[in-house]
Amino acid sequence: MRSGVPSSVPCQRLKEKEYLSTMIVEVYNAFRKAGVPEDDAQIAARALSDTIDAKLSPVATKADTQAIVAEAMVEIIKWVIGIGFIQAGFVVGLIRFLH
Repeated sequence: MRSGVPSSVPCQRLKEKEYLSTMIVEVYNAFRKAGVPEDDAQIAARALSDTIDAKLSPVATKADTQAIVAEAMVEIIKWVIGIGFIQAGFVVGLIRFLH
């Protein structure tokens, strides 16, 4: 797990997967009640599950986005401080050169 990502993120994703699993079971049961053969109902439920997984996998949660922003901010701060030292070195060198 990335630093800065709250420990609640895996829990939240687990709850989402449990909800989706329940929904897929309900779809399977609805197909069966409608008279769809068991094999066809399973194939349809799996297809629905695969489609949902494919659509939701690239979706980032708020915590994921916050972690990425936090990492970027740390990198930016490192660069700003580094450039500040370089500028200070140039100024000191210029002052020594002119005196």
